Amino acid sequence: MSGQTRHNPFKRLALMRSTPSGYLFSNAVDVLPKEDLPVGETLDTLTLFPAVPLDPAAVPRLGAVDADGRGPRPVRVVKHSRASTKAPRPLNYGAYSSCFPMFDSSQATLGVRDIPLCLAGERQPKAASTKAREPEELTGGSEVSISEELEKVIQKYQTEPDVAKHDANLDYALLNDMGIDVEHLLSSLNPCDTSDSTTTDASHQQDVNSWLQRNAKLVAQLEQHQAQRLIDEDSDGLTPSKAEATTAQQIQRYLERMLALTSPSRVTNRRTIRRTMECLPSTQLFYRGTLSVDHCFAFPSNAQHAQDYPPNATR
Repeated sequence: MSGQTRHNPFKRLALMRSTPSGYLFSNAVDVLPKEDLPVGETLDTLTLFPAVPLDPAAVPRLGAVDADGRGPRPVRVVKHSRASTKAPRPLNYGAYSSCFPMFDSSQATLGVRDIPLCLAGERQPKAASTKAREPEELTGGSEVSISEELEKVIQKYQTEPDVAKHDANLDYALLNDMGIDVEHLLSSLNPCDTSDSTTTDASHQQDVNSWLQRNAKLVAQLEQHQAQRLIDEDSDGLTPSKAEATTAQQIQRYLERMLALTSPSRVTNRRTIRRTMECLPSTQLFYRGTLSVDHCFAFPSNAQHAQDYPPNATR
C-alpha cells in the first residue's frame, strides 16, 4: 500500500499480508518514487487489522488501522512535589523493653543508613538559622536589650524567696496562736543537728581521701609486679605471682570500702545505670522482629516455643 500527495514527492509505503485472522500491516515508511523499500531496516512493527472477508478489494487503507496497535502507549509520569518517606518509629515498652525490638520498621521506607543522613540534614539548617539570627530578632524586634530582659528575670526570681519567707512567718504565727509548739515539731522532724551532719561528712571525706592515697601506692606496686612478670625470662608472662595477686585483691577491697563511704550520686546517675542495663547481653529467649503498638507481647502461646516464658515477657 502507498500514499502520495501533489506537493509531497515522497511516498508512504507499507507492507500488507492477508492472513486467516485478518490483514497484517507493517509500519509506514516515507521513500522517494525511485527508491526501494528498506525491508528489514525500519519495517519491524506489525499491526493486525481484523477483517471477516478476505476479498482483496475490501483491503482498508492505512488510515483505517487502529493507531493503538502500532506501538505501546507512552507512560505518563506524575512528578510529586515531595516524596513521602517514613522512618522507623521508636517503640517504648517500659520495663519490658529488654525482650522487644526498639524500632517498628514494618511501615518504614528508609533504611538504617539513610536515617542518620536525614537527621543530619534536618539539624544543620536549624542550627545555621539560629546562628544567623540577630539580637534584635531574639528579643522580638523591640528595642529592649537582652541584658535588660535578663535583669527582669533575675529580679523576679529574687523576690520569690522573700515571699516564701514572709509566708513561713505568717504560718508560724498562726500555729502559735492555735497553741501548737512549732519548735518541738521542727526538732522532731530534724533530730540530727546540722553541725553533726557537717562533721560526719567531713570525716567521711577524710576517710575517702586516706583510702585514695593507699590505693595510689598499691597501684604503683601492682604496676611494678606486672612489669617484673613481663620481663622475667623464666616466667611465661601470663601467670601472675602471689604478691601480684595479693596486691590486686587488696586494691579491690579498698575500692569497696571507698564505695561504702561515697554516696551513689557522686559515682553514677540513673541514666548511666539504665544505659548499662540495656547493653547487658540477654541469655533468655527473646523475640526477633517487629511488633505493633497494640500487640505488646512477644509470645502468644507456649505451643510455638519449647521453652517457658522468659521472666521479662508479658502475656
